[in-house]
Amino acid sequence: MGFVEYKGTKEDKEETKKTEKRKKREKKATQAGNKKPGKLNFAKHQSFYFREGWLRKGMLHIEEDPNFFLKNDASEILGLGINMVKSLRYWMVATGLATETKSKGKMIQEKTLIGEMIYDKDPYFELDGTLWVIHTQLCSNYEQAPTWYWFFNKYAKALFDREDFIFNLDSWALAEGKKVAQNSLKRDFECFVRTYLFLDFERTPEDIMVCPLGNLGLLERVGQSEESALSKNRKVYRFLRPDIKNIDPLILGWALIKWRNENREGINEISIFEALREDCSPGRLFNLSVAGLLELISRLNEEHPDIGFKIIRTHGLDLIQVPDIRESIYLERYYEMEGLD
Repeated sequence: MGFVEYKGTKEDKEETKKTEKRKKREKKATQAGNKKPGKLNFAKHQSFYFREGWLRKGMLHIEEDPNFFLKNDASEILGLGINMVKSLRYWMVATGLATETKSKGKMIQEKTLIGEMIYDKDPYFELDGTLWVIHTQLCSNYEQAPTWYWFFNKYAKALFDREDFIFNLDSWALAEGKKVAQNSLKRDFECFVRTYLFLDFERTPEDIMVCPLGNLGLLERVGQSEESALSKNRKVYRFLRPDIKNIDPLILGWALIKWRNENREGINEISIFEALREDCSPGRLFNLSVAGLLELISRLNEEHPDIGFKIIRTHGLDLIQVPDIRESIYLERYYEMEGLD
C-alpha cells in the first residue's frame, strides 16, 4: 500500500492540545532547572555512563518520591555509590526521561511525557525502539549533554581518536562561549565512548555492566592492526552507520515528526537534505545515508500507510510530505505492535 493522508480523529486533536500544554510546562521546567538558561553542562555524569537497569531504578523511585535523589539513604536503597547516585540523577534529566525543578525549597524530579510512556510500555527498557528514543533525547540535549549533542550534530567523523575528539570539542565549546577545563573534556570523552562502545579491548571487571546504547551499533574501536596504521600509539574509533533492519520505521516516523514539531512547526514539507543534515534531525542522530532514510520511509508507508510520509520529487529538490500530527502517535503504535501495550 502507498501513502494515505492521515486525517486524525477528534480524540487525536484533543490529545494533541493536552500534549502541547504539557510540553510547554516541561520546557519551562527544564529552563527553571538551570541556573543560567543556555549553560553548557560538561562532565556532570561523575565519570559514569548509565548502566543496564539504572534508568528503570530511577524511574521507579521518582514515581514513589519526586525528592528521592536528595534522600540521605538513596545510595543504600539503589545499591549504588554516592557518586553513582549523583550520576543517575544527571542521566534522568539528560536523557529526557525526567525534569528537575524546585518545589517548596526542594529539588524534585518528575517524569516527562516520554518518560511516562516508556515507564508504562517498556519499563525494563527491553526494546531497541526505546533505546533509539533515549539516544535521540540525549543527543538533542544541547545544555545537559553538550558532548553528545556536539558529536552527532557537529563532529560526526568516521574515524577519530581521543586527541582529535577533545581538540575539536574544545574548539566548539569556545565558539559557543564556554571555556571548559581539559579534565572535564577528557572525562566526557571517556564517558561518551563507553556509552556507545559495545565491546572494548580493555574493559575491566568494574565495567562489566555496559551501557544499553551500545546495542545500537553506532561505535566500534578499530582492529589493532588497522589502528597502528591510522594513528601510532593511539586508540582509534569508528563511527558506524546502523543496521537499518534493526530500526523500526515507526521510530523514524517519531523522530522526524518530533524534529518537525520542534523546528518547523506548521510546515508539512521537509527536504531530504533537512531530514538528513539539520541539527537533531533523524539523519544526524541515527547517522543515516540517503538510501537508509528512504528505505525506512518506504517501510513506514508499506506497514503503516495511514501515518506514512509522501516523497515528492520536483525539479531536483526531493521533499518529504509529513502529516500534521503529534509524534507520540508513532510511539503508541510502536508499543502496540510490539505487544507491550
